[in-house]
Amino acid sequence: MQGQYSVDELLLKMSPEVLELFQSILQRILQQNRPMTWYTLKEAGEYLRCGVTSVRGLIKEGKLKSYRLDQMKEKSTILLHRKDLDSLVLFGRCKGLMPRERQRLNTMQT
Repeated sequence: MQGQYSVDELLLKMSPEVLELFQSILQRILQQNRPMTWYTLKEAGEYLRCGVTSVRGLIKEGKLKSYRLDQMKEKSTILLHRKDLDSLVLFGRCKGLMPRERQRLNTMQT
């Protein structure tokens, strides 16, 4: 058929500016479809559908495990792992999951 090109042919016909734009759009799509592993307080709040203050409260109560980027500084960035967030949502805690619960969590994430 006339007017149909392969992907390689189309890419060769595109200008460098269009290729750069195409690549940036593709990277954004890939990032959106890939679940993050580590979340900031704000991102964790969005993930849990609550505010940053609630996330801080869960950390303070010991219900949610958190990590500081720089353990020596009191005001460094706090990160939370997705598995801890998921286990909090699914089981109400993030420490001491039973093997069966861990297996269930792993199957839900794949």
